[in-house]
Amino acid sequence: MPIAWQRPDGGVSLTMIPDDVLAYRRRRSVIMPDGTPRTDAAGAIDADYDAYVEAQLKAGDGVEALIMISEEETGDAVVRIAREVIQPKTPHLAGLTPALVVTAAVPTSRRFRDCWRHDGAGVSVDMAKARGQRIEEIRAERDSRLRATDGEMLREQEQGTPRLAPLAAHRQALRDLPPSAATALDAVVTPEGLDAYQPPWPVKPV
Repeated sequence: MPIAWQRPDGGVSLTMIPDDVLAYRRRRSVIMPDGTPRTDAAGAIDADYDAYVEAQLKAGDGVEALIMISEEETGDAVVRIAREVIQPKTPHLAGLTPALVVTAAVPTSRRFRDCWRHDGAGVSVDMAKARGQRIEEIRAERDSRLRATDGEMLREQEQGTPRLAPLAAHRQALRDLPPSAATALDAVVTPEGLDAYQPPWPVKPV
């Protein structure tokens, strides 16, 4: 069961409550196999049910599953369990308010994990932030390519070879690339499209 935690920086942390943990914690409010309704936050239901299971197994009889009272099936119950199970073990989530999200409404890729936002029922990618992330990645690659030609450019300047002008033009094309890439990314409407986009990197002259 996915739980979203809205961070002060505007981002979203996503955690999971395993189904078996969720089912175990929901035992606080149940209908026992004999039909007796029980609500107990002190853990007595767990002991009662475990004793029942043990007795049934010793007798060689089948074990009936607990019937959950509808109150414990609500989103509020899941949020309460998230606070009990996750927050104490995760310091950076202290003080944050958890929100239940639909599993199908969670991005399947973590590619733009830092651009997630909680939009009510689920978690989606903030496309404006994702475009910004993609541009920063392109700038970092551009800077790496510029640094790779620094030494060559210095030698060409010192020697005054015919390769100086093409190499200088190549470096200028690298500098001009991020603005043109940003314009192209404005037309991309999906996270998958942002991930797949590659700018037209200029070819270094030989």
